[in-house]
Amino acid sequence: MSRILDPLLKSNLEAGNSELALFIRMKIRASGGYDYIRLNSSALTLYWDESGAGAQEYVGLGNYGTINAAEEGTELQSYSIDLTISGIPPEYVVDALNTEYKNLPIWIYLAPLRFNNQVAYTTNEEDGPTLLFVGRMDTMNIGLADTATITVRAVSRLNDWERPRGGRYNHHTQKGYYAFLHEGIPSDVWATFQNLDRGFEYVDSLKDKEINWGGKATTLGQSSSSTNSSDSGISDDSSGFFGGLRGLIP
Repeated sequence: MSRILDPLLKSNLEAGNSELALFIRMKIRASGGYDYIRLNSSALTLYWDESGAGAQEYVGLGNYGTINAAEEGTELQSYSIDLTISGIPPEYVVDALNTEYKNLPIWIYLAPLRFNNQVAYTTNEEDGPTLLFVGRMDTMNIGLADTATITVRAVSRLNDWERPRGGRYNHHTQKGYYAFLHEGIPSDVWATFQNLDRGFEYVDSLKDKEINWGGKATTLGQSSSSTNSSDSGISDDSSGFFGGLRGLIP
């Protein structure tokens, strides 16, 4: 798959004499709400103004962090990437276990560094590092010894194609979905809003309901008032549409 490579990054890669660093940003959810973990592959703490709101700190992992090569192919399938951090004191493992990460987004960027270990922006001095991978965190494996090793596997969003959906198009699932979104809304306001959302309220009652379309129930070849003994299966009633149609049959 071809990509447009920024000229500054291209020249740094071709020269082979510039330091390159990976920037990793992971969204997590802990007891205090959503937050971000920011890491980089160098041994130094680097800063990058990723959104124009001010420089953010990316902690350097150095030899304590590894990341496997990002893969791409011509086939439409999900690709994964593993990030490993070693040398973690065992007492910090509890924090990792209490952190929600599954299906939350992760971004991996590649950037050349200037001589002063600052991020080398692209040629227009506006864009930052080049986006290398974006996906969602899938699994976290923890190995315990004198120190702990944590490996997070991230997958592309194509992985969702093979993931079954547990929800249904019914009233119960709809109310549960909006219950997940109501954080920060006062309980009385939310209760009123939730009661107004009744779009799927009667779906369950319709699944086995027998509906007679167009009047009284009839069987094929038999009207509600009379039965035709001929093989044509059309009523003997001489009036109306069927009566006119009967006159056309030899």
